Amino acid sequence: MAVIAVCAAVLLAQPVGAIMRHAELTLVEIEDSTSPAGGATIGIQLDAPLPVLGVQLDLAYDSSVCRVTGISEGSYFAFKKTEPLGLTFFHPGIPDDESGTVTKLASCRLQGETLAVKGTNNVATFVVEPVQPGTTCGPEDVTITSVMVVNDDGLVVVATGAYADKYMYLVPLGKTI
Repeated sequence: MAVIAVCAAVLLAQPVGAIMRHAELTLVEIEDSTSPAGGATIGIQLDAPLPVLGVQLDLAYDSSVCRVTGISEGSYFAFKKTEPLGLTFFHPGIPDDESGTVTKLASCRLQGETLAVKGTNNVATFVVEPVQPGTTCGPEDVTITSVMVVNDDGLVVVATGAYADKYMYLVPLGKTI
């Protein structure tokens, strides 16, 4: 009981909005000449000022307007040429055009000298294409509905949507998020 009280006290001592400062995910349109007519290539951009070990998220879209295709790994967790080679994990998620969702899209580093990464780059990219000819769709037609971000200590530091019910924000003493 004392551990929960200490963790809660550390969490409550954070200023409003502190939890979301650890990482922010946004959808950004990427200029791509191969995007389908009326569609767009979209990046799921992670901006993390502190080291992040991995991300899992869900997307929602209006399936009467758009279709999501071509989900691929972004370069956020990719190893740079100056780093020793390592291993990354990417799961493109489970797309369901009937319900208009992509669930459990995940990316992380599994093996390497440095596992946690900070900075800004795309975790994944995907293409949206219109269902009806002559119509358009883009980032404004897609929503990130649930997010889970794991820090360099292996703790879930951001959990929203479907993940919020499953994870409690635990902040080790002496650490900030």
